[in-house]
Amino acid sequence: MTRIIAARFDTFDGATGAAESLFDRGVGDQDVQIFYVNPGGRHATYPIGGDSAVDRHARGGGSSSALFSALGGIVFGLFGAWVVSMTSWHWATAIVFAGIGAYVGAFYGAAFGLGKRDGKSGTGPASDMEHAQVRLSGVLLAVRIAKASEAEMIALLEQAGGKSIERANGTWRDGKWVDFDATQPPDQVPIDAPGQRQEQNKAI
Repeated sequence: MTRIIAARFDTFDGATGAAESLFDRGVGDQDVQIFYVNPGGRHATYPIGGDSAVDRHARGGGSSSALFSALGGIVFGLFGAWVVSMTSWHWATAIVFAGIGAYVGAFYGAAFGLGKRDGKSGTGPASDMEHAQVRLSGVLLAVRIAKASEAEMIALLEQAGGKSIERANGTWRDGKWVDFDATQPPDQVPIDAPGQRQEQNKAI
């Protein structure tokens, strides 16, 4: 693993200027990467986009859909059996009724079922905490620690106007931080400067 220090900048010009100052201090061009971090929820972690396998508003909908589908199938099936017993309709009518009930129950369970009221999805403090943005979006300048010490690199980034300075152990290959994960909370460096402290408080 490689030790990496990174800082956020408001613009690519600001990050590029900071990179130039690092190059002047002897940092190699293969030790610096500049890239943009999207806002939370837009990191395309999954092939169809998004950062979560399950939408927080839909979580629990599967179990609710299955439950109401079964209940609907039973109730409508019994009703269909009663209709058949009272008429000369074919017995398959009960199966048709059961299918309709299962469909209606599944739809109701997915849309209005237990998954919306179990405290694990929807809105509310727990949901907001679960999906709080773990880092600010913006331009990130990442530096692989090579010749300079970690403290020296932090100081250089701070002097260059870097905000929300963080440190990490990652995989650096061909001038890139290849295993950077924007969905993981950064290990931010405590900075006494008011501007730095303000940036860190925003990200928490």
